[in-house]
Amino acid sequence: MQNDNLNDTLPSAPQPDGNDENDHLAETQMSPAIRDGRGDTSPTQPISVDALEVQEIATSAVSDVEEPSVGKKKRSKWFGRLGIIISIFFGLVAVGALSGYGVGMGDRKENEELQRAKIAAEQFQLAQMDMDKGDYTTAVQRLEYVIRIFPEFPGGAEKLTIALLASQSTATPTIIPTSTLEPTPDNREVDELYQQALNAVAAEDWDTVLSNLDTIRKAMPDYRTVDIDGLYYIALRNRGVKKILNDGDLEGGIYDLNQAEVFAPIDAQAASYRQWAEWYQTGASFWEVDWEQAVYYFNMIVPVAPNLMDSSFFTAQSRLATAQVGYADVLIKRAENYMAEKYWCSADELIKEAASYKPLDPEDLETANYVASKCELSPNSFAP
Repeated sequence: MQNDNLNDTLPSAPQPDGNDENDHLAETQMSPAIRDGRGDTSPTQPISVDALEVQEIATSAVSDVEEPSVGKKKRSKWFGRLGIIISIFFGLVAVGALSGYGVGMGDRKENEELQRAKIAAEQFQLAQMDMDKGDYTTAVQRLEYVIRIFPEFPGGAEKLTIALLASQSTATPTIIPTSTLEPTPDNREVDELYQQALNAVAAEDWDTVLSNLDTIRKAMPDYRTVDIDGLYYIALRNRGVKKILNDGDLEGGIYDLNQAEVFAPIDAQAASYRQWAEWYQTGASFWEVDWEQAVYYFNMIVPVAPNLMDSSFFTAQSRLATAQVGYADVLIKRAENYMAEKYWCSADELIKEAASYKPLDPEDLETANYVASKCELSPNSFAP
């Protein structure tokens, strides 16, 4: 189509009779409220030149194509769908970006934790080497750094206590002038015993530590009282934990930890070990007497310390499995009593609980099916 005919293709506004073109244009730029003589008296925004130019260009492009009205509708729908698809696409991209950012931050945090643990482990090993060489001052610095960056590092606090005590014992003693009238006590024997106790601490030979400390305290009660008390605490605490976790001597471990508390409060970790040992002993006291109580106590131990054992070397996990079988038999007998009273639903609950502890034998399984059917017929047959 020729450009000369462009104006012919533009839609023209209807011209009312009796008004010229300028009057009509002024009227069309007024709001309906003004034309009606009521409402807001402010004029509506006039159409800008740029908007008219865009309209002319768009009209010209449409007229050049000479597309039928049906095609225009289809094209409009297509562009609308395309807009929706693009919006969904960018939404998914945004969600993916946020998800990737969260995963990246999680990975970064995990890597930082691993790096921190690695540095702490290296410094802990170097501190042990320093202690082996007798350089307790450097060992103390390393261990303080370990605890600062990794407070929960296993054995860090205990090793620092040992290094501190050792560094104090090897420091150059301050010479205090004494009266010539009072003889200087001969501490050579107890000094040697004290040094042997420190060496035993480094070797984790707790029996030797306690033996030497007992000898020192008996021979000279006022000798290095604060240091001796600290060594008593360390030796009793660590020997008690060893007895509980490694030796199966639960009673002896509980006793040592109770004695350690005489000198200082025990840490949370040692207190947990003592609690496990007490639960084990209590559960074992109900053995073959009250299976329900035995199951209760060993159920608390198994999630945290399944391999905890006493002098019988019977682990907590094995104890629990055996106790559950015994308790299942008790539950079935209780169910039989309920059946005699026709409390079918109460009996059904007990039999199902028993089945969760051990597989039912054929006879008990037949009884279970019978009781379940009775409970369905009498859904309110529970024991009062």
